[in-house]
Amino acid sequence: VIAHRLTTIQNADYIYVLDKGSVIEEGTHETLLAKEGGKYQTMIKMQQSGKTIDTQDGSVNMTKAVAEDEEQLLERVRLLSESEAIDTNRRASTSVRRKSIFLRLMKMNSPEWIFILIGCLACLLGGLRAPAFSILFAKTEFNDCKYGDLRRRVVITCGLFILTGAVFMVLNFFQFVAFGIAGAKLVSRIRSKAFGCFLRQEVAYFDRPENSSGAVCTRLSSNAAAIQDMAGSRLGVICQAFSMSIFGILLGLYYSWKLTIIIVTPSVIVMIAITIQIRLSSWLKTQSDLIYSQATTLAVEVITNMRTVKQLSMENQVSRQYSNMIDQELTLSWKPEALYAAVYGMNWAMHSLMLGLLYRRALILLENNELDMSDVVMVSAFGMFALDALKVVGMLARRIGASFSAANAIFDLFDRIPTINNGSNKGQEL
Repeated sequence: VIAHRLTTIQNADYIYVLDKGSVIEEGTHETLLAKEGGKYQTMIKMQQSGKTIDTQDGSVNMTKAVAEDEEQLLERVRLLSESEAIDTNRRASTSVRRKSIFLRLMKMNSPEWIFILIGCLACLLGGLRAPAFSILFAKTEFNDCKYGDLRRRVVITCGLFILTGAVFMVLNFFQFVAFGIAGAKLVSRIRSKAFGCFLRQEVAYFDRPENSSGAVCTRLSSNAAAIQDMAGSRLGVICQAFSMSIFGILLGLYYSWKLTIIIVTPSVIVMIAITIQIRLSSWLKTQSDLIYSQATTLAVEVITNMRTVKQLSMENQVSRQYSNMIDQELTLSWKPEALYAAVYGMNWAMHSLMLGLLYRRALILLENNELDMSDVVMVSAFGMFALDALKVVGMLARRIGASFSAANAIFDLFDRIPTINNGSNKGQEL
């Protein structure tokens, strides 16, 4: 150990005293201190006298220094509290007048309006797929036909099915390509703008624990990816599912409103369940992000200071702290997971329940000669396709909720006005 501070080496086994590059004394702390007139003894006395003078001078100004430190600390706390209060009020005021999140996303995606228009038209026409297949399947009759007529009808029916499949294949291609391009450009634009907003914030913003480097990196990566789930190709799947359900119910009302009412009831129940799932997923994503940001911050600090962690043998302590943070997320999510399972099971049960009630009602209508069998088959197909489409939306409900939560966090960042705005030209010119 090489040191200028004598207290650092006084417990060493053996001490060498150097002067102008040569060893002038050596020994233990006790032997060198006992040597009268030695260099080591002189340095010890000089440091002790210096400490005595510093103690006397410090005791004179101690009260004044403490008072000044307390005053500065109180002033900093007051300024920080005012800054946080202003920031909270600004966020509250912007949340009151804020537009719908989905509309704001569409506004940011407006440069790609042509792709969104093509995707929406493809979704609208793609929603006719289930009704078209249902009508072809129900209205095709092969009874009481001669062999020649039967062969001709089969060929025509096969051609119509193949043609319908080809048309909807082209529509789905344009739908996924259009929404995929629009979603990719939107996410790229959001990432760039979010990074610019982080650079615009004042330094005190990053001193807060929730805005550490790990938390900022998590937001830039996970929030943008979550928004892509809502604005990309999955948005086309959701729009097509709703279009298919709406067309199926409208055509069902046209052919037999008495049977379609039975389809509407479970469909409304499923849509309510999907809404609950989306809201719960949005809340869970917000809470999980807070935990994950803390865990990411810990991981970044540990990796950055890995040498210190190794030297102090803190591996087990750090690992335990990280595991406790992850366990918090597990404790938070098990109740929503149980609710998700119940809703998912209910979605599957609605399918069989609807068919049971539908055929029971159809039997009564057939006995009263109010309906023929082809209409029963067609309306049943409408109902099955509509519930299957809503089931797809239900499977994506968790991603939709996470997307809304991520978009909300991103727009909070966009709407935040920094206390010190280095990009603003307002203020007094000097």
